[in-house]
Amino acid sequence: MAKYKSNMRKNMRKAAQARAEKSKGGGTTLRLPDGYGDVKFFKVNKPKVMLDIIPYVVSDKRHPDADAGAEVGTLWPSRRYYVHRGVGAEENSYICPLKTFGKPCPICEYASARARQGGDREELKALRPKARDLYNVIDLDDPDKKIQLFDMSGFLFGDTLTKELIDASDDEQCFAELKGGYTLKLRFEKKSFNRNEFWAVDRIDFVERKKDYKESIIEETVPLDDILVEPDYKTLEKIFLMTEGGADEDDEEEERPAKRRARDEDEEEQPKRKRPSRDEEEEDEEDSKEPEEDEDEEEEAPKKPSKKRPAKEEDEDEEEDEEDSDEEEEEEEQPKKRGRRKKAEPEEEEEPDEEDEEEEEAPKSKKGSCPYKHKFGTDCDKYEDCDECKKWGACNSAKSK
Repeated sequence: MAKYKSNMRKNMRKAAQARAEKSKGGGTTLRLPDGYGDVKFFKVNKPKVMLDIIPYVVSDKRHPDADAGAEVGTLWPSRRYYVHRGVGAEENSYICPLKTFGKPCPICEYASARARQGGDREELKALRPKARDLYNVIDLDDPDKKIQLFDMSGFLFGDTLTKELIDASDDEQCFAELKGGYTLKLRFEKKSFNRNEFWAVDRIDFVERKKDYKESIIEETVPLDDILVEPDYKTLEKIFLMTEGGADEDDEEEERPAKRRARDEDEEEQPKRKRPSRDEEEEDEEDSKEPEEDEDEEEEAPKKPSKKRPAKEEDEDEEEDEEDSDEEEEEEEQPKKRGRRKKAEPEEEEEPDEEDEEEEEAPKSKKGSCPYKHKFGTDCDKYEDCDECKKWGACNSAKSK
């Protein structure tokens, strides 16, 4: 009898296939199926680009444009999906099950709970999923590469294309048709954000194609619905809660951001965590500063004769104050430790966040009203404006009440 047990005969092929799958198209968000290993990703690396977008066959009834005509079995030019970036100890990106597939998402649930507790704006912004779009494209400047997969931030390309299509002619709106379609003449502008450079579309023109495409080209397109990696709820939750040292399964229930536990905690914590009004914040800041100023004065100011309490009593008071302040710091820091890191994965570091780019341009409004003239607390996530709204957290919180 062999002294050591080996699982290689049964599992080496499986392990090799798993490693190969991870190397295809990002691994945690996109995974090319068998037969598409030679497909290249189109990357913008120059200011002027001529692209033909080739439609694909929709296979998912949960397509975000299903109500607009993207039904199963029909041709459609693009597939939008949403990602949470910088998740877990490895800071990978994962597709948001809620915004992409209409399924529960542990990260969105945690973000909603933190919004109800008055979470920090930067923290909530980092937790929000970001829109991306997939296309099958042919680069007319390099047609030998045939069909390539174009995956780009919706903020940097797709949203601009949508706006152009609203004002386009009837013929131009059919730009992706095989017969009578239009080439997209694109002008990109190189920008920088956090010392990273990226390309953002600056202008889109529709140019009549010189030739039509045969229907057989559809067989060469990448099935965009099938390459999306749909994460399992429990797996995503475990990765989201994981720290650099790993998550302890015994403590998992204590740190779980599920709706059930968040709802129970809100009943007790909401009065404490409720976001105060601007006036209340200023009063709280003044009140909170007074003890600190007094403490500084006691340390720096010369000693004056005063009625002194016994030294033992003063020492006990100081110890109690230190314990209270330590507890408050731990209470403020604990939720942030559970949240994901803001740093994006390598492929997405070059792209800024929607709010980072348009923060100064977004319309201002009072708390409790929608800056885009929608119904605050009612129309959350119903419009594209919601993806870049600075008041999404408060609106989402009001909607859940």
